[in-house]
Amino acid sequence: NVNNIIRIGTMGSYTNLQLKDIVLVESSITNSNYGKFLCNYPNINIEASIDLNNIIEKTATELNIKINKGNIYSSDVFYEQNNNYKDKVSKYSVLGVEMESFALFTNAKLLGKRASTLLMVSDSFNFPDKLSSLEREQGLDNLIILALETSLKL
Repeated sequence: NVNNIIRIGTMGSYTNLQLKDIVLVESSITNSNYGKFLCNYPNINIEASIDLNNIIEKTATELNIKINKGNIYSSDVFYEQNNNYKDKVSKYSVLGVEMESFALFTNAKLLGKRASTLLMVSDSFNFPDKLSSLEREQGLDNLIILALETSLKL
């Protein structure tokens, strides 16, 4: 009986996003066959719920939480061997990589639900710094607050 799903998590940045920046995912592009095997979904990209994203964006403005919006690359493997991430940025306009959004959006589409993803940058492919486990854990607070405050409006 869940109608709205907001995933929170972490991502690796392929662009100039900085550690702890927040991304509201508009569309997920994948290298996976998940959609094909689950429900014959033929595409490698799928959109988040525009309605749900609009509510999240409005809530973020009200809470003065800065978000970046864009596409994400959902991979079966976070650190692919021979990953030419710059090609993915150029070809798909993705901000970075994570592993769950494509499957989440596909499941939501199949079941007639609304789904969105909020991500915090924990790693970067452009600079060597990474968040520690503790920093990742504590850094998710704004995402949790944003998701909970949004859910109160649904």
